[in-house]
Amino acid sequence: MRPPLLLAMLASLLTLCGFGPPRLADRPDLPDFEVQAAQLQLIQASRIPPPRAHEAILLDFASNRVLYDFNAEAPWPPASTTKLMTALLTLEGGSLDDILTVSPQAAAEIGTRMGLAAGEQFSVRELLWGLLLPSGNDAAIALAQHDAGSLPAFVSRMNQKAQELGLSQTHFVNPDGLDERNHLMS
Repeated sequence: MRPPLLLAMLASLLTLCGFGPPRLADRPDLPDFEVQAAQLQLIQASRIPPPRAHEAILLDFASNRVLYDFNAEAPWPPASTTKLMTALLTLEGGSLDDILTVSPQAAAEIGTRMGLAAGEQFSVRELLWGLLLPSGNDAAIALAQHDAGSLPAFVSRMNQKAQELGLSQTHFVNPDGLDERNHLMS
């Protein structure tokens, strides 16, 4: 056998053995799998169907990159996600052991409830559990009134905090997430 042909065969063998088929993984510690040539061709030829959702985002957490987005900046009603801001401000605002009396307005709040009655007394800690676990709208109103003295004052704090956090497309109108005009986030 000629030396150039032998070298070419050796180089081909090393290339095939050393690298193998393509592998899909971002980092060595992430699970990976081999992709065969036919599979890779199908992936490249496929069309992603349009999402059925109003908005979508696909993130690569390893690199903190947005891989795909569809209407990701469109403002929508936040529903009970609002309660996370209510909880954050409550936690920043005072003692978890403060005792508060439930107002008639909080006790009458509609939607999902903790089941509060006007005049009952609870600690802030207990109401936070009621806010976050059963998604209690009544607990959200009681906490907001206790923290800021009134719902408008608390909502103003919510919007200020949203701006501080860089949530420029967010505007709150209430502390519980019930749908209201201009109660939006993206």
